[in-house]
Amino acid sequence: MGQPKTTIELNGKLYDASTGAMVQPAATQPTHVPVSTGKVVDGFTRRLATNPVSKPHPSSAPHHTTRKPQHAQTLMRHVVQKPKAEPVSAPATLHVSTAKTSKEPLLPPTAAQVRQQRAAHVPKSSAISRFGSTQTEAPTVSKKVEHLPVRAHPESPRAVAPPIAAQAPAQAGNTSFHKALEHADSHHQAPLKAKKLRHRTAKKIGVSTRTLSIASTALVVVLLTGFVAYQNSANIAMYLAANQAGFHGSVPGYTPGGFGMSGPIKATPGSITVSFQSRTDSRSYTVTQKPSNWTSDSLRFNFFKATDSPTALLDKGKTIYFYDNGTSAAWVNGGVLYQITGNANLNSDQVVSIADSL
Repeated sequence: MGQPKTTIELNGKLYDASTGAMVQPAATQPTHVPVSTGKVVDGFTRRLATNPVSKPHPSSAPHHTTRKPQHAQTLMRHVVQKPKAEPVSAPATLHVSTAKTSKEPLLPPTAAQVRQQRAAHVPKSSAISRFGSTQTEAPTVSKKVEHLPVRAHPESPRAVAPPIAAQAPAQAGNTSFHKALEHADSHHQAPLKAKKLRHRTAKKIGVSTRTLSIASTALVVVLLTGFVAYQNSANIAMYLAANQAGFHGSVPGYTPGGFGMSGPIKATPGSITVSFQSRTDSRSYTVTQKPSNWTSDSLRFNFFKATDSPTALLDKGKTIYFYDNGTSAAWVNGGVLYQITGNANLNSDQVVSIADSL
C-alpha cells in the first residue's frame, strides 16, 4: 500500500489535504516502502512507511503568520447551472446540440418527446383514419369497371338459335327443380279449415257428426220445453182445473213475501181452490173462485148475515169486504166471486194486491 496523500492537485495547483492551504507547485513525493510492525490482527499485518512525511502540526506554524483562507467556490459552474426549459414544437423533430464548446446544458428528451419521435417513425396504414391521415393529399381511388361482352345484333331475322344440345349440360342439374316449379300449384289451393267443435266432439265420443247434431238439438228442445213448462206449470194446472170446473179461472199474479203455492189446484164443478203456504211457519191461506152474477151491493146483502158488519174498501171499481176481524175478504169481479180465507193474517194492502192480480 502506498503512503496516504497529504496534498490535492486541482487545476495544476497543490493544496494541503488537511488545512486546505496552497503549497509550492512542484513537490515530488518520495517513494515510501511499507514496513511491517509485527502486529497481526485477523490475519492482516499493519505496515508503516519507512520515511513518513511529517505533517505540519497546526501548533507548529508561527502565530504571527496571517493567512487568509481562500473563499470557497463551485468548480465548473457552467455544468451545474439550472437547466432552462426549451419550447417543444408538436410534430417537429427535437434537435439536441452535442457541441462540447456550447455553454448550454444538455437536457435529455422528455417522455412526451420520445413518444412523439417514435410515433412519427411508426408506419401507418392508409385504411385507418381514426388518428388522422398521415398523407398530405387524399389518395385517389380508381374504380375498375369491367366491360360486359355484348352480343352482336343478328344480321337477319332468321338467325339460327344455338342448339339445344349445347344448353343441356348447363341446365342438366336444374331440370328436376324447374319441372317442380312449373307443376307447383299449392298456392292455388284453398286454405285448410280448422275443424269445428262438433267435429272434434263427435270424433272424441265415436259418433258421426250428423248423429251428434240431432242429439244435441233434441236435448236443447227438451230443456227449453221443461223450462217453459216449469215456468207455466201453475197456468197449465189452472187451465186443466178451469176445464173441469166449467168456468174461466186465474192464478194470482201476486204472492205475499214468504208464501208459495202449496199442492195442486183443486177443482170441482163450479169451484176452483188455490192454496198458499208460508215457507217459515204454519200460516196459510186459500183463494176460492166461483161463478156468480152478484154485484158488490147484492154481495153485501146476500153473502153476509144481518148481524155481520164487514168493512168495505173500494179499489179500482170493485168493493172488497173484510170480515172475521179482517182475516178474510170477499169481492165480485167479472162474474166471479173471489174469497180469501185462512190464518195468514194478511193486511189490507196484501189483499188489495192479490185482488188486482186476478
